[in-house]
Amino acid sequence: MDFFKKGSIGFVLFFSLLIMCLPVFVQAVNTTTPEGNPLTPKDNPSCWTQEVCEAGGGRYDSDSFGAKETCGSTSFGYCYPPASNYDLNVSLPIGGSVTTSVTDLGDYIGKIYLFILGTSTSFAVLMLVVGGVQYIIAPEGGEVSKAKERITNSLTGMVLLFCATLILFTINPQLISLEMPSIPKLRTTLLISASTTCEDLIAAGYTIEPASGGKCGDTSAKVLTDASTNDISSQNKTCRWNTCLGNNPLEYCLDFPDPTIDQCLSCNKLSGNEVVLSQEFCAQMKPEDVLSNDRLSKGYECFLTTDPVLGASTSIPRCALAVINCDNISFCDGYNNQSVFSSLTLRLFEVRSGASSSAGLQTICEDDPCGVGAKTGTVCDFSNLNGTDGCIQTTP
Repeated sequence: MDFFKKGSIGFVLFFSLLIMCLPVFVQAVNTTTPEGNPLTPKDNPSCWTQEVCEAGGGRYDSDSFGAKETCGSTSFGYCYPPASNYDLNVSLPIGGSVTTSVTDLGDYIGKIYLFILGTSTSFAVLMLVVGGVQYIIAPEGGEVSKAKERITNSLTGMVLLFCATLILFTINPQLISLEMPSIPKLRTTLLISASTTCEDLIAAGYTIEPASGGKCGDTSAKVLTDASTNDISSQNKTCRWNTCLGNNPLEYCLDFPDPTIDQCLSCNKLSGNEVVLSQEFCAQMKPEDVLSNDRLSKGYECFLTTDPVLGASTSIPRCALAVINCDNISFCDGYNNQSVFSSLTLRLFEVRSGASSSAGLQTICEDDPCGVGAKTGTVCDFSNLNGTDGCIQTTP
């Protein structure tokens, strides 16, 4: 029983030392302007209004010392990320229930303490019962003394276990709260230039005029307020609309230096006359795939071509749009006859693309976006048959 008593004391001391040694993470937020003047709450990115914070799912705090010290106003405070639960790999039986998740490290340590407290208390009670039975049935002499000692040690261990909270509170009252330091969120601050998109500003909570309906490339929209509703209209900032009217999924709003050019273009309308093209640029112009009945119905690929038939050349390439209709493809060679749109409409195997003869078809064939190989137990390979490049079906 001496071992149990010493173990209980050791556990309390170790637990106290562990809590005192927990690292505290402190976030240093710049609260001054470049000139050294203090930031106002509206300008300080760590200060939030309650409405904006809670609209984003955050936890608002204007009462803590840090919030009052930094924001200095009842209208502003800290905004913390929403609480998260972390699942435990090993569940902890505590107080008649099973704990399967915790909110943070402090909560986890608290749950571990309660689990160990319950286990140790059960063991102490068991030793108390054993000592009592031994005291009752033991004959006079040394056995009775051992029984009394076991009972005394069990009661001492139980007192130490239940006084652990009192000991921690005596050392430092903050040790019993087990609250991990929270780091407040920072408001998004955008550097507004003529190329800043109006859509990005609206998403960040800025107010612009007009609030919608701008044509792609239009840079006349004025920025009125920032995300904290501060009036910044005197800065005469403007933004650029980046949406093509009509929401055509095949069109993209491009940022051309010349505002007189129609900046809403699709993959098949782009040529080296308007912008410097590369395979990477064309690939970014790929429209979204169209999903139907939980499977791919139509897929799109945008690739670079230098084919003269399409009015392109090495010096003036074009982007070509391949439309892959999976409903019409049962075998790998079905990719060869898919339509390609540029200045003309051709079949995919007829178009020369990129630096190699058929990079577009080769990529599509090997990627197999319609999953033909998986359905037929074969593999789609790009090969040359009878002098013609194309997609063929092979056995793995």
